[in-house]
Amino acid sequence: MLVQPLPILRCLYVFALSALVAISACRNLLSQSEALVANPVSSTTLDLDKAEVDRLIQLVDQGKSAELSDAEATSLVAKLRSEFPYVSLRPRLEYESKLQFETPPMPAAIVEKLSAEQKEKSSREKAKQKAWSNSYSQRSLSLQSLHQTEVRAFVKRDGLGVRRGVNPGMSHVRLLESSPLEFDPIPSTVDVSDIGYAVDLPEGWKDLDNEPTILPEQNPERLLPREFVQNLHGNSERSFLAPNRFGHVESFDQVSGFRGHVIQHRPKSDPWDVREESEEYQTLSDKERLGMSDLEYYFNATRLQQRKLQETLASFLDSPPRDAVWLIRGMHLVSMLKHTSPRVYVSEHYPDMEELRVGETRELDAFESKAMERLSKGEQVVIASHANRIRMLGSIRATVECSLCHTVPEKQLLGAFSYDFVRNR
Repeated sequence: MLVQPLPILRCLYVFALSALVAISACRNLLSQSEALVANPVSSTTLDLDKAEVDRLIQLVDQGKSAELSDAEATSLVAKLRSEFPYVSLRPRLEYESKLQFETPPMPAAIVEKLSAEQKEKSSREKAKQKAWSNSYSQRSLSLQSLHQTEVRAFVKRDGLGVRRGVNPGMSHVRLLESSPLEFDPIPSTVDVSDIGYAVDLPEGWKDLDNEPTILPEQNPERLLPREFVQNLHGNSERSFLAPNRFGHVESFDQVSGFRGHVIQHRPKSDPWDVREESEEYQTLSDKERLGMSDLEYYFNATRLQQRKLQETLASFLDSPPRDAVWLIRGMHLVSMLKHTSPRVYVSEHYPDMEELRVGETRELDAFESKAMERLSKGEQVVIASHANRIRMLGSIRATVECSLCHTVPEKQLLGAFSYDFVRNR
């Protein structure tokens, strides 16, 4: 069968024409960018108050950056640059240079063991890890763009819905901040000294479809499943080391947007807490979505609407659990970097480094001392379980992003979280 040459020629013609249009557009964009960099948008700076800044950011979130005047765009970017300036982390991490000891390197066998465990993680866990790392890249690039990109180019980067997910811009610079979270309130009827008899926590918890693998009749004592408490620690470690709080690290002396490590949301202490399935939660969700379907919300909701939903739902879920079987009496940070020997920070709140930097510390208790030895040999969590009380020490190990500021290798043991669960009923 002979191939007709005419359709082929037409395709070549269309392709060549498209290429010429694209090249011309790129040249125009380049010349415009060079002109903008050479000539600032506006030399006028407005004195914007908080309400005005929020209004302008909302316009950008809605994809209406063209409505900003040159003076407004220039002033908004100047305001954000002053809010997130480049600073040095040397004063904050000065203690590392003063310590008279070096953290011993991990034996090769432990590194190999941890690497093997990383490879065996489920696809769901790997997806969490990827999203966790992407959050750093997104905000880091946004802060870098804030300081190094021409005003109009930076302001125009934001759009609506998922289109923001591939470009750095104003929406990613600010973080959702919250007050320090207090531990679960313990009723006066709970005797924390009555730990009960030693028990083995049931294995398993949920399958890949998020369906329970432990039936109620298989766990009549309502003991916390081992996988549940291990996942609780993994989620807490990710929250505390959230890389989007690192900001943009141009160099050790030029860091923009750094925020201290903090547990951002209350850990779910009770696997039978079904508030996310409650009618109240669903009503909040539907109300704040402004009647949009999930797909419409995902693609069309502005960053402001998304943040409002996150704040509303977080305030609901971060409240103390109701009628829980188990409560978190304490979750304390064990530090190995700031002192010549491991120390435990004393606080009434979930770990927040802005509070703990000036807080008191104590020595490790008997359980923590023995458990820390096991963590140093490569274990991730150590659990001592009784019918009415569960202690757990979970490792905090250096990630790739940690090496941006700390002089530690990846997977190095930096510290731990010491958990104390008590039975409520």
